Amino acid sequence: MFRKASFAWYALLALSLASMGCPKKDDAEKDKTDKATKDSKKGKKAADDDDKKSDDDDDKKSKKGKKAKKGDDDDKKGDDDDKGAKKGDDDKPAADTSAPLSVELEGKKYEFKYGHAKPDNDNIDITLSTEKLPCDKWKAGDDAFTLEFHIGPGTDGKFFAGQKVGVQLYWNSETRKFKRNFAYAYETALTMSAFKLDSGEKVKGTLDFDSPYNDFSDPTKKFNYKGAGKFEVELCSSDNDYKTLKALPAAGSDDVAGAWGTDKFESKVAYAYVSKDAYSKEAYVREVYFFENDKVACDEYIKSETLKNEKYLYVSGIGGSGEKHKWDGPQPAEGHFSIPVKGKDMGNSHYFHEGRVVVKLDAISYKKGGKISGTVTAKTAAGNYDGEGAFSGKFEAKVCNEPW
Repeated sequence: MFRKASFAWYALLALSLASMGCPKKDDAEKDKTDKATKDSKKGKKAADDDDKKSDDDDDKKSKKGKKAKKGDDDDKKGDDDDKGAKKGDDDKPAADTSAPLSVELEGKKYEFKYGHAKPDNDNIDITLSTEKLPCDKWKAGDDAFTLEFHIGPGTDGKFFAGQKVGVQLYWNSETRKFKRNFAYAYETALTMSAFKLDSGEKVKGTLDFDSPYNDFSDPTKKFNYKGAGKFEVELCSSDNDYKTLKALPAAGSDDVAGAWGTDKFESKVAYAYVSKDAYSKEAYVREVYFFENDKVACDEYIKSETLKNEKYLYVSGIGGSGEKHKWDGPQPAEGHFSIPVKGKDMGNSHYFHEGRVVVKLDAISYKKGGKISGTVTAKTAAGNYDGEGAFSGKFEAKVCNEPW
């Protein structure tokens, strides 16, 4: 888990530093809060609060590319393999998902024919590769390209099989540095096939994503990261016989409530933050906050002083929540639960990693003052190192900001 968290953290940090801007005062205060929360987490995957804000600051300064070039000047020079690479077209589907997974990274196309699926306590880590990647290896050779994502058991224990969901993706190369190395959950579509939790079982599915990027130092340089196709990898053995990969409980019919250990929580008010992708202009639900104190105001909830003194549940990284990528049914997400600590600038935060939160959005508004309703359920894996928690229920959240 630490390996995965470190990779995603530094990758997203590097991207945000390259495009640092002038965020609003409230957002800057939120950044400070989220960064302190992030530093307190052990083994958390990417896309925590600080990552999300940094990523949106990145998006805020960019503009959707009409067509991606085949790569920058360094990529073009002396690279015969790039001759057949097609230019990206952000306005069209990436490819036919019935064909093997083909991915375009800055004008170059790669086929991800290999890989493996490794279980951990919270989810299954699926790594696709351009070179063979057996279960006894964590990574492929230095010349390989890899693409990684995670999928949890969901509320039926079938890993969302048969339905379209959004997941965060990460691609990497030991020999090539990319301008961007991730895709948000709202930019992706994953459909898993049913499989058994047995060592050697084949994990299959289709994947489709499209994530453009503009180079701020040179507006003429536009980069594309997109792919589509099917994959099939082997499910590796589990140290605990997959015992922690059990179905999450279905969401309750009452308002969101639960507990982390002995710290109980009942949501009295919920607020949603909606963002807009600067490239595609696609709005999406970035995060939802649940507060026990119903006196927390819509224009105050995201401020550091509020988050310091209030008990709250936070959900982010919700798949299928975009205007153009709105998928029906339960979607994977992640989140944390924070308890204020007297005399400290930050509360005591506990994390639900990717695979341990499921959100179903029934109604979505992307405008300030609108309502977002649905259900949420979150439950840590048994034996979670930070203790165990579970929350569940229905909600209606008010959108408290105007998307950029």
